Amino acid sequence: MLNLEEVIKDVHRFVPNVWGIILVSEDGLPIDHAFTKAIGVDDPLIISGLLSSATGLIENLLRELADSSMELLFSQGDKLSILIGRVDVGFLAFVASPDAKLGPMLMEFKKQSKIISDAYREVL
Repeated sequence: MLNLEEVIKDVHRFVPNVWGIILVSEDGLPIDHAFTKAIGVDDPLIISGLLSSATGLIENLLRELADSSMELLFSQGDKLSILIGRVDVGFLAFVASPDAKLGPMLMEFKKQSKIISDAYREVL
């Protein structure tokens, strides 16, 4: 099975500011996660539920505007940035520092989301 700790090491070669990766089911449950010490995550279940709520809200908004579904969602705050995307098994999120470069993060997200999705599709 794929180890998200190894995925973070691979991502850090191109985007060293990514602090964590979390894979969330459609139901809002954590499938897997890996976080560096830069972000204090006490309970991935809470993070997963919040990510699921945020994506559900955006998907409802997009449907009201006659779009089919959410593909990517990016938000940047004072203390972190988050990139969330739909994958075959649910949602994948990269959590990064607020100064992380969006372009390289998007490229790594696209590459890693395929690898992660393929690995977990076989397991789930």
